[in-house]
Amino acid sequence: MNKAAQEAEAKNPVVGNTVTDAAKYQKELRAFYDNPETSPLSAADKKKFKGITFFPMTEKYVVTAKYTPIENGKVIDFPTSANKIKQYKELGTAAFAIDGKDQVLTLYVPAETIHGAEDLVFVPFKDATSGMTTYGAGRYLELSMKDLAKDSLIMDFNRAYNPYCAYSGDYNCPIPPENNTLSVKIEAGVSYNAIP
Repeated sequence: MNKAAQEAEAKNPVVGNTVTDAAKYQKELRAFYDNPETSPLSAADKKKFKGITFFPMTEKYVVTAKYTPIENGKVIDFPTSANKIKQYKELGTAAFAIDGKDQVLTLYVPAETIHGAEDLVFVPFKDATSGMTTYGAGRYLELSMKDLAKDSLIMDFNRAYNPYCAYSGDYNCPIPPENNTLSVKIEAGVSYNAIP
């Protein structure tokens, strides 16, 4: 474990409330897909949809990461599920350890401000479960700019979710870049049952 990850881990607070918040989030996400008035899925997609499934809730994947801002972050072209391009700007990196193995994720913001999502910090990632028990194209985690106020931040992978394109071909979802591929299994958050 590198020094940055050790420092961050040492600052890890009691995370019980965080897990409780994640449980509420998961309940709301399931309700969002199940409610015909809010579901992003078409009638045809709903016929194939098997529902949202989750790994068991665990504090193991609530990590405190060392946050390092990236000065003059580059604007990166993300390929998408629809073979298009979406642009995101590098914001900083989050260094942490899971199972004693050092991991780093780059945090992004949309290159162009999205109305109603000005506070959004986008964390797309793949891990050792991708294509096995989770969606092959990767999952997303969201933070807010307020989470980055200090040199450490809490990342709760129990809140990891699939892009809409995991369940429908009607969407244009950014694919996580190679640098955001974790070497460990993140058995937390949304899992995946492939749609035939």
